[in-house]
Amino acid sequence: MANEARKLQMAQVKLQKSLNQFITVMGTDAKNHFLRSFRNQGFEDETIKMWQPRKRSERGKSRAILVKSGRLRRSLRSNKRGSFSVVISTDVPYAQIHNDGVIISKKESKNLIYYREIATNIVTRNTLKRFAKRRGRNKATHAMEVTIGAHTIKMPKRQFIGHSRRLIDQLRMKLDKRIVNVFK
Repeated sequence: MANEARKLQMAQVKLQKSLNQFITVMGTDAKNHFLRSFRNQGFEDETIKMWQPRKRSERGKSRAILVKSGRLRRSLRSNKRGSFSVVISTDVPYAQIHNDGVIISKKESKNLIYYREIATNIVTRNTLKRFAKRRGRNKATHAMEVTIGAHTIKMPKRQFIGHSRRLIDQLRMKLDKRIVNVFK
């Protein structure tokens, strides 16, 4: 009887150690699962839900959706919370907008735009203008006040992090293997 109690106690210690290690593995696996969303260009739940493509490419360049500088992708963190949980998070302010999608209503506004005159068409006498970010930068020589009317911006949902059935199933299988190995 004492021998059985000792075996059970050793199995309990072994199980606790294995579960603590599993929490770290679980965080790494979850983070990698969500990083695959950027590579797949869609979120993997039961199937891969592909992201809506961008409306236009920038000057003919094609790049991955949600990847301009890579900041959002690099910001994913795995944080252990308590004994048996892990939180995958990001500190990038625009992450939730992309993950959930949003409709933004903008009011009418007046702004200055900066430009430089680069040539004049002799026939039509229209001046060709090249726009610049600020006066002085990119050699902007003129400014013009423009009115931008009220409008809405629809940012489509491009989920990259969240509840995933496939991830849960993979983690459950790994956990089951660890528990079985403890009692071998």
